[in-house]
Amino acid sequence: MLVEVLNASKNTFWRNSTQDLGKRKICERLVPHELNENHKSEKMFDKKNFLIFYLKSLVIFRTHLVFEKLNNYITHRKLLHYKSC
Repeated sequence: MLVEVLNASKNTFWRNSTQDLGKRKICERLVPHELNENHKSEKMFDKKNFLIFYLKSLVIFRTHLVFEKLNNYITHRKLLHYKSC
């Protein structure tokens, strides 16, 4: 922790960061304890979109790898053919 590195008390660190530096603690977002149906559907929609994006990216990546290996194979075969001639 930063308090241990600076060898200061938590109260000193808190006072210096809040009062002297003008910093404050902010929560990123509020999360309800129980999700209503609207929240559930929004969450599922987001997860579905992420999964679709991930799968499309995976297909594109794998397709690229296959074409790259195929291209390397063809290039290697051509080199072998030219060497034998």
